[in-house]
Amino acid sequence: MKRMTLLLFVFAFGMAVSAGAAEQKVPAPANAQPVSVASTNEKAAQTLDKETKEKKNEKTVERIVKGPVSFIRKNSMAVEFNIDKDGAEDIYLTLDKSVKVRNAKDLSGIVQGDSVKVKYLETYLEPKKKDEEPIVLSMVVTEIMLLKKARPEELSS
Repeated sequence: MKRMTLLLFVFAFGMAVSAGAAEQKVPAPANAQPVSVASTNEKAAQTLDKETKEKKNEKTVERIVKGPVSFIRKNSMAVEFNIDKDGAEDIYLTLDKSVKVRNAKDLSGIVQGDSVKVKYLETYLEPKKKDEEPIVLSMVVTEIMLLKKARPEELSS
């Protein structure tokens, strides 16, 4: 966020400079190489253009995962899935501030070992080539439904 604000400031500042002043050198420390305002604006514009292109490739889909809770904290959780005789896989998810909790009073009502159904939004960049995997940017939980409380003997193991 700070980087984007700085880039916008640099871009806006550069646009405010007159065309004649754009070719002048910017004062720099004695040991630094001088940089023209025009080249700084070009770099800022290229960075913004790249970020805009990446935004166009961003996709968001809602997904659902069911399974026992591996761990849960105030801002993240992990859920086991694909459970078989050889083990299971875990998925790590970020909890949204406004996450909806169903069949429990609140997040504190869900503990390790509870079976849950979790809806989350996955944001990813589409691959540029067909044989590449998408790049996942975030997985944010929007809703947790408690399906079954863990039995006390499951918690102790």
